[in-house]
Amino acid sequence: MSKIILNAHIIIVSLYLLNYFIKSSLFLFGNKEAFRTYRKRTMWVEMVFPLLFIATGLYNLFNMGGFSVVGGWFHMKLTLVLLSIPIGIVGMKKENKLLVVLSLLILLYVYVLAWTKKIGLV
Repeated sequence: MSKIILNAHIIIVSLYLLNYFIKSSLFLFGNKEAFRTYRKRTMWVEMVFPLLFIATGLYNLFNMGGFSVVGGWFHMKLTLVLLSIPIGIVGMKKENKLLVVLSLLILLYVYVLAWTKKIGLV
């Protein structure tokens, strides 16, 4: 069962990141009407997927033994995800390209961090 939840977590996070990348690309490359239409149609993704990946992530964390078992990379990952969410929300609402890019870069770094389990990229 835990392997199924882990795979579900990976799929949900990957789909959420893909959705965020598409939405950010539409916003950053100036197609405001397509951005607004896409955002409106995928609003449910922005509400449901975070709940699912938080729930599956917590399940996986406590199934592994809790915070004491994971390394510093996990704490960095969790902190950055929690920072990227408000940065992305404010960036999209205020249509601030710098904040959207920052949020996207943080999420991409966290995705790499989750696979490598190393804080540095090298």
